[in-house]
Amino acid sequence: MRDWVLVGRLVAPDDTMTARMLRYGAVGLIAFAIDFGVTAWLFRAMDAPLLVANTVGFLIANVANFLLGHWWVFRDRRDSRRWMRAYAATLAVSIVGLLLNDAMVWISVAVVDWPLLIGKVSATAVVMLFNFFARHHWVYRPTRLDLERKS
Repeated sequence: MRDWVLVGRLVAPDDTMTARMLRYGAVGLIAFAIDFGVTAWLFRAMDAPLLVANTVGFLIANVANFLLGHWWVFRDRRDSRRWMRAYAATLAVSIVGLLLNDAMVWISVAVVDWPLLIGKVSATAVVMLFNFFARHHWVYRPTRLDLERKS
C-alpha cells in the first residue's frame, strides 16, 4: 500500500482541485480497464445481452473506483459509520451514472452502430465528469465540523 501512496504523490502530490482531478483521471483509467474488460468479455465471449454486460462491467468497476476514490482521490478518512454513508451516497451517484452510461452505450452501439469500444469510451468520458463533480460537491463536501477543525 505504501508504494501506491508514493505513486499517488508523484501523480498529484497536493490536494487542490487540479490534483484531485488528476488522481480521479488515473483512477478512472483503472476503472475503465476493468469496466471495458468485463463488458467486452461478457458481450463478445459469453454472448450476454449488451445492457447486461455493460451493467455488470460498470458495477464491478464502480467498486474499484469507490475504494480508490475514497482513500486516494478525495483522501477521506471517515470512521466506519461515515464511510458507509459515503458509500451509500456514492452508490446513488453511480446509479445515475450507470443509467447515463447504459443509455449512451445502447444508443451508440445498438442504434448508431458504433463499435463497442467507441461507444464505451464516449459514455465513460461523459459519466466520469458527472461522477467526479457529483462526488466532489455532494459526497465529499466538507462538513461544518471539518470546516471548524481547519479554522
